[in-house]
Amino acid sequence: MEPLKPNDEVYIEPLAMHGKVLGPRPGDAREPEEEKWYEIQITRCFRRTDLKLYNQEAELAKMGNILQEKTSRYAAAQESMEDAMAEGGDVKTSIAIEFVESANELWKELGRQELLKSVK
Repeated sequence: MEPLKPNDEVYIEPLAMHGKVLGPRPGDAREPEEEKWYEIQITRCFRRTDLKLYNQEAELAKMGNILQEKTSRYAAAQESMEDAMAEGGDVKTSIAIEFVESANELWKELGRQELLKSVK
């Protein structure tokens, strides 16, 4: 078993994939070749129909718009809740539900777990 050199093309049997040798991983020089570790760059092939162009700026803008919408919804629900409480009467169930749901959606958008789970 001869040592592999950088840029050697290899077939990785456990993964059933092809790759290119980047180089050996540092180790003991007395290690037998069959026990040496190599860093491999794996090449995977896909059909064009499986691939979508990723536009980071567009994705960030989209996420920003979604966050702005959820923040606006929460702010409006909070204002409705505060108005209802200021009137001194009972808070309508629909206002309370909208407040909780909007807070929950905003919380999830910020990457947190749901505050409350749906009963549905």
